[in-house]
Amino acid sequence: MALANDRQELWAAAQSPITFKLSEILVDEQIKKLNYLLGLALLDDTTHQGFVVKRDSTLMTEHGLSWQVQHWLRSLEAETIEELAEQILRGIEAGA
Repeated sequence: MALANDRQELWAAAQSPITFKLSEILVDEQIKKLNYLLGLALLDDTTHQGFVVKRDSTLMTEHGLSWQVQHWLRSLEAETIEELAEQILRGIEAGA
Protein backbone atom coordinates (compact mmCIF):
# COMPACT_ATOMS: atom_id res chain seq x y z
CA MET A 1 0.00 0.00 0.00
CA ALA A 2 2.88 2.36 0.73
CA LEU A 3 4.18 1.89 -2.81
CA ALA A 4 0.83 2.95 -4.24
CA ASN A 5 0.89 6.09 -2.11
CA ASP A 6 4.47 6.83 -3.19
CA ARG A 7 3.47 6.50 -6.83
CA GLN A 8 0.47 8.77 -6.35
CA GLU A 9 2.63 11.40 -4.65
CA LEU A 10 5.26 11.11 -7.38
CA TRP A 11 2.63 11.40 -10.11
CA ALA A 12 1.08 14.46 -8.45
CA ALA A 13 4.50 16.05 -8.08
CA ALA A 14 5.36 15.38 -11.71
CA GLN A 15 2.17 17.08 -12.87
CA SER A 16 2.62 20.29 -10.89
CA PRO A 17 5.03 23.10 -11.69
CA ILE A 18 7.64 22.73 -8.99
CA THR A 19 10.63 24.92 -8.56
CA PHE A 20 13.69 24.05 -6.56
CA LYS A 21 17.39 24.80 -6.66
CA LEU A 22 19.59 22.14 -8.20
CA SER A 23 22.15 22.77 -5.48
CA GLU A 24 19.58 21.62 -2.94
CA ILE A 25 18.65 18.37 -4.67
CA LEU A 26 21.88 17.30 -6.36
CA VAL A 27 23.70 16.40 -3.19
CA ASP A 28 26.62 13.95 -3.19
CA GLU A 29 24.42 10.93 -2.43
CA GLN A 30 22.12 11.64 -5.39
CA ILE A 31 25.08 12.33 -7.70
CA LYS A 32 26.60 8.95 -6.80
CA LYS A 33 23.28 7.26 -7.54
CA LEU A 34 23.04 9.08 -10.90
CA ASN A 35 26.58 8.00 -11.80
CA TYR A 36 25.79 4.40 -10.89
CA LEU A 37 22.58 4.41 -12.91
CA LEU A 38 24.32 5.94 -15.94
CA GLY A 39 27.02 3.27 -15.73
CA LEU A 40 24.45 0.53 -15.43
CA ALA A 41 22.58 1.95 -18.42
CA LEU A 42 25.76 1.61 -20.47
CA LEU A 43 25.99 -2.09 -19.62
CA ASP A 44 22.38 -3.21 -19.49
CA ASP A 45 19.82 -2.60 -22.24
CA THR A 46 16.81 -2.89 -19.90
CA THR A 47 18.25 -0.22 -17.62
CA HIS A 48 19.13 1.90 -20.65
CA GLN A 49 15.56 1.76 -21.92
CA GLY A 50 14.09 2.45 -18.49
CA PHE A 51 16.42 5.27 -17.52
CA VAL A 52 17.55 6.99 -20.71
CA VAL A 53 14.57 6.41 -23.00
CA LYS A 54 11.56 6.22 -20.66
CA ARG A 55 12.90 7.90 -17.48
CA ASP A 56 10.91 5.25 -15.61
CA SER A 57 9.98 6.38 -12.10
CA THR A 58 9.94 2.83 -10.73
CA LEU A 59 13.50 2.22 -11.89
CA MET A 60 14.73 5.56 -10.57
CA THR A 61 12.98 5.02 -7.23
CA GLU A 62 14.47 1.52 -6.95
CA HIS A 63 17.91 3.11 -7.32
CA GLY A 64 17.21 5.70 -4.65
CA LEU A 65 16.75 8.85 -6.69
CA SER A 66 14.60 11.42 -4.93
CA TRP A 67 11.36 12.53 -6.54
CA GLN A 68 12.91 15.98 -7.04
CA VAL A 69 15.82 14.55 -9.01
CA GLN A 70 13.40 12.38 -10.99
CA HIS A 71 11.30 15.42 -11.81
CA TRP A 72 14.41 17.30 -12.96
CA LEU A 73 15.57 14.33 -15.07
CA ARG A 74 12.21 14.18 -16.85
CA SER A 75 12.59 17.85 -17.78
CA LEU A 76 15.86 17.17 -19.64
CA GLU A 77 15.61 16.80 -23.39
CA ALA A 78 18.04 14.03 -24.26
CA GLU A 79 17.65 11.16 -26.68
CA THR A 80 20.96 9.38 -26.09
CA ILE A 81 22.88 8.39 -23.01
CA GLU A 82 25.64 10.80 -24.05
CA GLU A 83 23.19 13.72 -24.21
CA LEU A 84 21.66 12.76 -20.88
CA ALA A 85 25.06 12.45 -19.20
CA GLU A 86 26.10 15.83 -20.59
CA GLN A 87 22.95 17.52 -19.28
CA ILE A 88 23.32 15.84 -15.89
CA LEU A 89 26.91 17.08 -15.71
CA ARG A 90 25.80 20.61 -16.62
CA GLY A 91 23.19 20.43 -13.88
CA ILE A 92 25.75 19.26 -11.33
CA GLU A 93 28.14 22.04 -12.33
CA ALA A 94 25.36 24.63 -12.22
CA GLY A 95 24.19 23.41 -8.83
CA ALA A 96 27.66 23.51 -7.29
